[in-house]
Amino acid sequence: MKVDVRERVAVAMSVRGQLDDGGADMETTIGALAVADELGRVLWRIRYGEISRASGFDRAVSLLVKRLRSQKRSRNQWGWGAAARAPGGDIFVKLGTRVVWEWLGDRCGECHGMIVSGLPDESHPLGERAYCCAHCHGTGRRRYPDAERACALGLSLVTYREHWAPRLLAALALLDSFDGSVETTVRAQLSPVA
Repeated sequence: MKVDVRERVAVAMSVRGQLDDGGADMETTIGALAVADELGRVLWRIRYGEISRASGFDRAVSLLVKRLRSQKRSRNQWGWGAAARAPGGDIFVKLGTRVVWEWLGDRCGECHGMIVSGLPDESHPLGERAYCCAHCHGTGRRRYPDAERACALGLSLVTYREHWAPRLLAALALLDSFDGSVETTVRAQLSPVA
């Protein structure tokens, strides 16, 4: 049976895992995580480890904001322009905070990421009928309303939808790509050398 690298890292970072007999394996796992990108490492420590401190969250936000600002300067692919000068504070920090918060809390509140659940039905041979979650439409991910996102960014709903919705989704995709690259790096570091 193959153990998922996320689970392996989570066990290595937990207090119980560190007190377990497999100390050498835990050190190897943590060492493999150390090779990954810093933003990805911080995200993994917060999400899969037992580090839920505000300092880890703040570090992830500051690293993401640094990336967003560097992308703005280097390629201007986001088309920031005048939209980045929103009233009421630094829009990059607000966007980074919201994106990290949503990325960490991405499981559907109804099905808890299970996608398919059972609905009790005495007429069914199994006693329940399987159904796809109506809230997340079978993705397992929480769907945040635009109004909630706009409020978190301190923007009107119209401004958010016109200028910031695609940027927020792109930043979420960026965190997903960091998550995948950390998994690839850790898996490569933990694979036996041929």
